[in-house]
Amino acid sequence: MITVREARETEWDEVMILAWITFRKCNSPEYGKEGEASFLSFITDNRLKEAFLKGQYKLFVAVLNGETVGMVSLRPDRRISLLFVSQKYQRMGIGTRLIGRAQEYIREASGDAKHPLRVYAAPCAIGFYRKQGFYTVGDPFESEGMVMVPMERGKNCRPDEKR
Repeated sequence: MITVREARETEWDEVMILAWITFRKCNSPEYGKEGEASFLSFITDNRLKEAFLKGQYKLFVAVLNGETVGMVSLRPDRRISLLFVSQKYQRMGIGTRLIGRAQEYIREASGDAKHPLRVYAAPCAIGFYRKQGFYTVGDPFESEGMVMVPMERGKNCRPDEKR
C-alpha cells in the first residue's frame, strides 16, 4: 500500500537522490549539460535544505513497502517545485496522489478551497500535468538551460488551445 506523507528531516538526502536519478533518466536528455548542472546545483543547494528544515519548503513523499518511490515539493509561493516518481513505479497513480496531497496542503494553508495549484512543467511532463487537469497559462521560457512551461490547475483556469 502506498502512503503519502510529509517527509522527515532525515529523508532529505534520499529524496533528492530519487529526484536526481529520475531527472537524469527522464529530463536530462532534453536539457543538456547546462540544464543538468543547473538542476543538480538546485537540489544540492544548502539553502534549499535549510528552507525545508525550517518548514518553508514543503516536501511530501510516497512510500511503498518502506521504500520512497515518489516526491513532491512546494515552494514558499505554493508552486510545485519538484515532482518525481521512480521510473519503476510510474503509471501507478503515485504522481496523482502526490499532486492531490500538495493541493490538499495548499488548501489547508491558504484557507481557500479553490486555491490554484501552479507548476513550471518540464516539456516531458506536460502530458502528465494535462491529465491532472492543468492548463498552460503562459509561454514556455528557458532558464539556466532548462525549458519550463507555466501551468495551473484550479480557479480561473481555462484551456488555451493556442499554447
